[in-house]
Amino acid sequence: MEDLSKIELEAKINLELGLKEKEMGEKLNTIGISEFKRAKVRKELAHKDFSLNRKRKEFSNDLQDLVEQKLELFKKNDLEFPKEEIEIERNIFKYFNILSEVQIQIAETQLEIAEKEFKISKERLKTAYETIYTAKERIELSKKQSNYIKSIKAKKPKKKIQKLNDNITIMSETILRDREDILKDLALIQQHEIELLELKKKLSSKLEQRERMRPVLSDK
Repeated sequence: MEDLSKIELEAKINLELGLKEKEMGEKLNTIGISEFKRAKVRKELAHKDFSLNRKRKEFSNDLQDLVEQKLELFKKNDLEFPKEEIEIERNIFKYFNILSEVQIQIAETQLEIAEKEFKISKERLKTAYETIYTAKERIELSKKQSNYIKSIKAKKPKKKIQKLNDNITIMSETILRDREDILKDLALIQQHEIELLELKKKLSSKLEQRERMRPVLSDK
């Protein structure tokens, strides 16, 4: 006779695991929703910041053109150009030109970070859904295992018992595949997290570069 005590133990374990996994999935879903909302806002701000810094770069180019046009105008009319004024404007142009380049790089990195965080939040929500779904499957499997035991003890028709056994086998295999998919998704999230850390290091380096530039430019 089949070892019903073993199946009964499996049913108990599946129920306990299912309930815990469902709880964990719901917590992960809550985290994912909060991260998704925050990442969406940060992504929108990063796009605006990138656009702003492109305009700053355009301004520095326009300022350079203005200085050159002034010089050309003075030379063309054989006039003495105000050296001090031109030098001040050139220094301003240099400041905006160099700073805007770094600012654009910073904005690009911030945008990459925002997009990566957005991707992570979406992956986390997907994993949360899969976890909850698989947890419910495990709880359902526990019920089927309990029904299987009851059917054997009640000496139900062999055809019905066999059908329950087949359903248990199919569901067990499905849960195994679903759990493998979840583990793959978690590994993907981990990889995204590592890439996010590298982007944050890159951003930190660019911010330090900008701060080092400021006093040098302001002294000129």
